[in-house]
Amino acid sequence: MVEWPGGRQDIRPCPGDGLLEHPTAGFFLKNAGDVVLRDCQVTWGQNRPDYFRYALEQQDVRDL
Repeated sequence: MVEWPGGRQDIRPCPGDGLLEHPTAGFFLKNAGDVVLRDCQVTWGQNRPDYFRYALEQQDVRDL
């Protein structure tokens, strides 16, 4: 049995449990700057769950 269901983002360390309900991204970047991704690939497979959404999601990222 899975301890936590999918479709959540783990933002720990933070107050509370740190697991936010949110679609799953291959790369989730938040509050970052000067980010470089090289030679990266996201492969979801044939039977991906509905909560798998984006290869890359960013929030408040500069110079990506």
